[in-house]
Amino acid sequence: MRRLAYIALAVGLTTTAFGQAQPAPQAPPQGQQQAPPAQPGATLPGQPAQEPATKPARVIGQPQTQEEMNAWVAIEQATDMQQKGKLAEDFLTKYPESGLTPFAHQLLALSYQIQNNFEKFSFHGEKALEELPRNPLLLSSLAAAYAQKGQADKALDRAQRSLQAMEGMPRPAQLGEGEWMLQKDQLAADSYYATGVAHLTKYQQAPAPKGQPDPNLAKSGEALTKAVELDPSHDRAYYHLGFVFGKQENGDKAIESYARAVALEGIAQNLAREQLQRLYQFIHKNTDGLEQAIAREREYVQKQIASKQAKAQSLQPPPTAPAPQAPGAPPAQPNPPPQP
Repeated sequence: MRRLAYIALAVGLTTTAFGQAQPAPQAPPQGQQQAPPAQPGATLPGQPAQEPATKPARVIGQPQTQEEMNAWVAIEQATDMQQKGKLAEDFLTKYPESGLTPFAHQLLALSYQIQNNFEKFSFHGEKALEELPRNPLLLSSLAAAYAQKGQADKALDRAQRSLQAMEGMPRPAQLGEGEWMLQKDQLAADSYYATGVAHLTKYQQAPAPKGQPDPNLAKSGEALTKAVELDPSHDRAYYHLGFVFGKQENGDKAIESYARAVALEGIAQNLAREQLQRLYQFIHKNTDGLEQAIAREREYVQKQIASKQAKAQSLQPPPTAPAPQAPGAPPAQPNPPPQP
């Protein structure tokens, strides 16, 4: 699947779901032993019988027992997504009423997305959304998957909800401003990509009469253009944009978009090259200059990507200068390494 960087981010933010107001699970303070659970019917001498201990009320983002907490920590400490997924499946089996179940579903959705297993990805993604309805990562990922499967209405709904969820979303504490800008723009680009592909599906299912402008084709072009503005490395958006321009009989723009998809050397490269060669041959009656056109568009997308990175870098705070030493003071010592 495309660009797993923010999938890794999501795994690290599983219990906060990209800024949703849910508390992370808390372990007992270090050095403090948790009291053992009371045994049913057990009483101290001279005291009245006590009712059996009950679990606390279910709260999204909170384990109900220390055993649940330990199981969740094991998931977080797993070294790869396959292992995390297996532990998450076990967690759902053992603790179906836990406050952490939607986050286990989210993690499984991301795991199955990597495996290109649409059925299980969509199942666990939708289960997570039942209790985390404003999770933009899941919404944008589901939108793109539904669009690629031809489920246009679902794609449009999830894409719109993802864009709404990102409005005013707080920045995660572990990300700098520049990193957060790039993450948000990639998520938004995927939502606009899903929107564009969904409108293409609608166009193909019910095109406008010949000679009349097609509203779905126009909406698709607008959304895909927005996607590549937000993320100039989005090769699939360039590929579909080439198709839109071709249907609008704008050969130059179609060649330009297909060439950019080829130049990015991503998942859409081979399909884009096939369409590019066919269109270039049709317009120019030969393929002379085709590779130069690709090289030209490669330079363009590289400049756009560099500009995006420079903007993100400008948002990062400058490194903090060390405090000046008092005259005659010994030089500052580096921090000691953490102790095991």
